Amino acid sequence: MISPISPGYTVSPFPTIYSLSATLARVMMGPLPDPAHPWPGTTRLFERLCSATVLEAAWDTVRRNAGGPGGDRMETATMAPVAGRMLAHLQHALRGGTYRPGPLRRVTIPKGDGGTRTLAIPCVIDRVAQTAAARVLGVVLEPRFHPASFGYRPGRGVTDAVMLADRLRQNGYAWVVDGDIAAFFDTVPHRHVMGRLERRVADRRFTGLVALWLRDGAAGSGHGLPQGSPLSPLLANLALDPIDWAIDSTDKGTGVRLVRYADDFLLLCEHPWTAVTAKGRMAAFLACAGLRLNPRKTRITSFAHGVRFLGYHLDRTGYRTDEGQ
Repeated sequence: MISPISPGYTVSPFPTIYSLSATLARVMMGPLPDPAHPWPGTTRLFERLCSATVLEAAWDTVRRNAGGPGGDRMETATMAPVAGRMLAHLQHALRGGTYRPGPLRRVTIPKGDGGTRTLAIPCVIDRVAQTAAARVLGVVLEPRFHPASFGYRPGRGVTDAVMLADRLRQNGYAWVVDGDIAAFFDTVPHRHVMGRLERRVADRRFTGLVALWLRDGAAGSGHGLPQGSPLSPLLANLALDPIDWAIDSTDKGTGVRLVRYADDFLLLCEHPWTAVTAKGRMAAFLACAGLRLNPRKTRITSFAHGVRFLGYHLDRTGYRTDEGQ
């Protein structure tokens, strides 16, 4: 059922638990926030997003990034002289429930492995709204994300992920599941993303707005996070965070440690048989979220044979950039 929450916005129609046993649902999704006791800071996210201060800061970010136009072909430089009026119009449309995203501009770019990636670039005004949403949502979610997740997170980066992997190697984690999630940004189900979001955020105007962006970016397919949206990196980590907590054994003593950067990950293990089990568990957790391992890019190896991760080569002696081999 779709229930009205304000003019123009609705609660998303995606089921919050789908095709999961009750036990797996609890592991993967976590409990729903109690309506009387929502997570701190999640009841008024929509109003924070609409505040002049947040919208102005979001515009400043979009302006400094100077990205290309969306489907309306309006450049950031063209919008700059009328930024005040643009932000006032956006604020009015959001609060009144009349806001609708403009057309996306889809661009195909080459990937390092010889494939291609399709970017879906929102219009400038939509990038402002999505940047504002990412700002207010990130404050709530970031402190709760798994510490072994490094992609798209403030104050964290590639080098931090590589250093953690090397530190775990020194502590005896000699075997590695070198993994990749197959076409993650193209295939992650919206019902999984929205299920996670609706458990963490009590403000249904906010979650309804995110559902609107997802549907628009996926052209009704029900899958995918548009690469080019300022909100997609945060939603990607939200979607994968329950798997991070389920697979990593920091507090479980099962001998498996995680290092993840976006859809690339390492599962570090003390024994080869533990690595085999960890790979199977990871595949099962991903399947519960409607995702799968990339068989071509996922393998079990060891530091004795060398591991390539995020542009670095790791082996028994330490790590260095691929160019430094």
